[in-house]
Amino acid sequence: MTVYAIAMFSIRDPAAYERYQAWFVGVKNRYKGQLLAADKHPVVVEGSWDLEKVVLLSFPKDADSSGSDERVSTKAESPLPRCAPPIAP
Repeated sequence: MTVYAIAMFSIRDPAAYERYQAWFVGVKNRYKGQLLAADKHPVVVEGSWDLEKVVLLSFPKDADSSGSDERVSTKAESPLPRCAPPIAP
């Protein structure tokens, strides 16, 4: 089974975002993730869009075999401050 992650966000600090991107490559590789799509200016077909970028990633379900404790520590290692509360599983 494949797990998909969709990130939708605006970039307020380009230098911090570049550091985050460099750090996230290791996370993506650790969990065997694959970048499926990324668009800095997506075209809105329906509704409204007040964010700047969208990213679609996929991860194989078996890549999560290490358990939730490692996922939490990965979030804590992020070079960006926590901007939003975590989403419950």
